[in-house]
Amino acid sequence: LTNLKLLHLDWNSLTGPVPAFLGRMTSLEDIVLSFNKLSGSFPLSLGNLPPLRGLSLDRNQLTGIIPASIGRLCGADDLYFRLSHNRLIGPAIAHRPPPLFIDPSRNEFEFDLSGAEFSANLAGLDLTHNQVFGGIPAYLAKLQLHLFNVSYNRLCGEIPQAGRLDGFTEHEFFHNRCLYGSPLTPRVAPKGRREAELAAPMPRSTCKTTESPRWGNTPTLKLEGESNGRTALGLM
Repeated sequence: LTNLKLLHLDWNSLTGPVPAFLGRMTSLEDIVLSFNKLSGSFPLSLGNLPPLRGLSLDRNQLTGIIPASIGRLCGADDLYFRLSHNRLIGPAIAHRPPPLFIDPSRNEFEFDLSGAEFSANLAGLDLTHNQVFGGIPAYLAKLQLHLFNVSYNRLCGEIPQAGRLDGFTEHEFFHNRCLYGSPLTPRVAPKGRREAELAAPMPRSTCKTTESPRWGNTPTLKLEGESNGRTALGLM
């Protein structure tokens, strides 16, 4: 199986951990294990697949943090990560280049979105139902986003009023700590609230980590290092 390029085993009843031997199948370009009952943590060996273009592990029962090794994936410019509906925790992972599509929704990721860096070609970002804090970076309004959802988090501050972000509804922004601006109500900062209060830091995560969170070029994750004070996202 060393020449296998596509592994699609979604919608089965697979149990147990994600097999570590997948890291030895170095020709793999696309792994789809969605809608199963896989559990345990990410195997470090998945970071040994340089040609990988896509990783879909959504709708399982995975736990723990995303290993730093995932940040080594550098397959294609259209790299994507689908990790939604698991029990993953910790910061996002720094990834170079950043993925074009990132869906770590419905987990327990915790990081400062205002300091995150995404690919200029980012097409989709779904962070709903996590513990993301900070504010929405203004530069996201300049991207050609087809999917964007940050609802059910702990975000604060004003929603950037420009570009593709204007095309999304309140449902992509609601249920946050103190976001304001169109399409939400109130559309202006609440009276008596200083910007400093709106951007007040969230409590630190109790999760132990030795690396900074980051996200990537293709929309899904591992964060490592910093660039000009910003965090580069690759996978959450």
